[in-house]
Amino acid sequence: MDKSQLPRLSAGRRIILIFSLSALAGIVLVGAALMYSIERTALAQSRTYLESRAGGMAQRCESEIAEAQRDLEFMSKMPAFQQLPYVDRMDPAINGVPENVEVEKRQFLTQTLNKAERFSVLYVLRPNADIYMVEPFKLQPKLTKRNVADTPYYQEAVRTKHVVVSDSFLGADGVLCVVILAPILAESGDVTGYLGGVFHLTRLSQLVSKERISPFDAGFMVDRKGYLIAHTDVGLLKEGVRERFVQHPLVSRFLSSGGEPAGKGQGAISLDDCVDPTDAKHYLAAFVPLRSGWGLALLRDRDSVMGEVRPVIWGISGLAALLFLVVSGIGVAIAQRIGKRWEAAERALRASEERFCTVAESVSDMIYEWDLKDKVDWHGDVDRLVGYPAGGFPRTMSGWTATFHPEDKDRVLAAVDGQLKGTAPYNVEFRVAGKDGGWRWWSSRGTVLRDERGEPRRWLGAVTDITERKRAEEKLKAALADLERSNKELEQFAYVASHDLQEPLRMVSSYTQLLAQRYEGQLDEKAKKYIDYAVDGAIRMQRLINDLLTYSRVGTRGNPLAPTDSRAVLGEALRNLAAMIEEKQALVTNDDLPTVRADASQLAQVFQNLIANAIKFRGEAPPRVHVSAREQAGEWIFSVADNGIGIDPQYADRLFVIFQRLHTRDEYPGTGIGLALCRRIVERHGGRIWFESELGKGSTFYFTIPK
Repeated sequence: MDKSQLPRLSAGRRIILIFSLSALAGIVLVGAALMYSIERTALAQSRTYLESRAGGMAQRCESEIAEAQRDLEFMSKMPAFQQLPYVDRMDPAINGVPENVEVEKRQFLTQTLNKAERFSVLYVLRPNADIYMVEPFKLQPKLTKRNVADTPYYQEAVRTKHVVVSDSFLGADGVLCVVILAPILAESGDVTGYLGGVFHLTRLSQLVSKERISPFDAGFMVDRKGYLIAHTDVGLLKEGVRERFVQHPLVSRFLSSGGEPAGKGQGAISLDDCVDPTDAKHYLAAFVPLRSGWGLALLRDRDSVMGEVRPVIWGISGLAALLFLVVSGIGVAIAQRIGKRWEAAERALRASEERFCTVAESVSDMIYEWDLKDKVDWHGDVDRLVGYPAGGFPRTMSGWTATFHPEDKDRVLAAVDGQLKGTAPYNVEFRVAGKDGGWRWWSSRGTVLRDERGEPRRWLGAVTDITERKRAEEKLKAALADLERSNKELEQFAYVASHDLQEPLRMVSSYTQLLAQRYEGQLDEKAKKYIDYAVDGAIRMQRLINDLLTYSRVGTRGNPLAPTDSRAVLGEALRNLAAMIEEKQALVTNDDLPTVRADASQLAQVFQNLIANAIKFRGEAPPRVHVSAREQAGEWIFSVADNGIGIDPQYADRLFVIFQRLHTRDEYPGTGIGLALCRRIVERHGGRIWFESELGKGSTFYFTIPK
């Protein structure tokens, strides 16, 4: 066919075609840029959270080994272990002294074995490495080796005269373990013997279990040789398998750097991407070298991080492309009208932002009032906070400012002056001298109360002690900065998406309908069909954006964590349960409970749910419930014990899942969400929850709150 006979497009159609192609190209580019930006932000946030969690777990692992070392070092300094007076009673047939000899030493060893269950075996060596005694004694005659002088850990202890930890090995009972050996030193500094213990590494495997590291996918620990000593997949902790873990890319880099990341020291966290040889998946990883020479790693599947954001972005991009292609078919006239209204839309958007932005007020530890002369009235235990006796901290403004750090004083006074003049808000952080000479960080907020003429009459303020937060900021300053930046980017994205996209959509919908009304009777069926497509597409995209905005605000309704008297919170929970306690003739007792950083209302909900369950699932005897707490490894472990019907351990996986019930509603009423709610609250506080129980003998629920 001759080209001159091909149909020619009119100028109007050519303009529409060019406009449509341009819109399509723009949407593809915007969608790609949006995908790239969100993926980068999601990865950065995941790396920051990964680094924070890895640092916390490293501290727990370090404390497990350190406490075991301190136990042995403490015993080695006791008078009972300073001498080995019954060397002549050593019998080769039983590999040491008889059971009825050195009774006092055996009592101390038995108490240590039972106290924390860290060690499976404790023993005493002579200076020449001969075995002097073993506890439990039943293992002593079964030993195949009476002298350990050829072991590397003994040789290291002889050389350094310090507590040493051996490399990991598979014990006779099939459990991975290490030996911790402490020299027994006389006052002269001479070694009179050695105190050793076999430490089971199962406690470390519990720290990297799937429940403890959620939402991460895997975690593991290696010793100084790179051998696996703990893993989320316990099936890898086998001889012949754990030794091959030295080939893992994280472990090989750790070993090649001598046990430390390049340019960093022990305890420094290194972030990396790696392919795990066990499953060939691409992971985001954080690796921490420990003081013991071991290493700890946390991993999260990179694809799972990307999978959380890609469907949303592609959905928005696809719907936006369809919508703008339909709009482009309407013609240049609608585009011109939108362009003329753009400036008005921007003004409306800015006004909308100003109406809906609010400033969150922090919960403070102490309230104070200043009469704008010199007198300051404190509402809160300010004296205890800075180590002063009751009434010792200054109650005057001049006395208070005298405790300010010299580098902060002028800045704080300038902020006070700005609030008095009404030119600036008062919200400052500064250092205050404690009674012991140390510096405490405070965050102070305040406002001036004015009379009807606008003259300042009184100052009302709040102070929060942020010393621990500042210390944490010094250690993880870079990580926290990245986390704050990524959070702001995500919040800004959600806000912009909800306004920048909705305003043009409203304009498109409104003017499309106006166009249809104005040219009614002049448009053919095809044009009317295009208009219907445009209106329907705008409405559907508005719904999708609103759903995305709602999703982004999930989990933002909790109160900030603040120092909370858990005993007072327990009292509030018991008052809420007073009717139930009286009706069932229950007795609830408690030990002395600590002050913790918590959301008081949520902590009360945990106590109330656990105690109510203890009373509801009672046995034949009247309900008895006891609440206690103990400090361990940088956290508080709370327990709620009862004498009820007990729980079969096989239901441990179901017990904390929402709507999972172990009894019918006819037997025990309830919704099935109480324990699930407890678990969510505890995890929000950075803790964990579990239980121990035996059918017919009652249950004990435990939960932790970090210090």
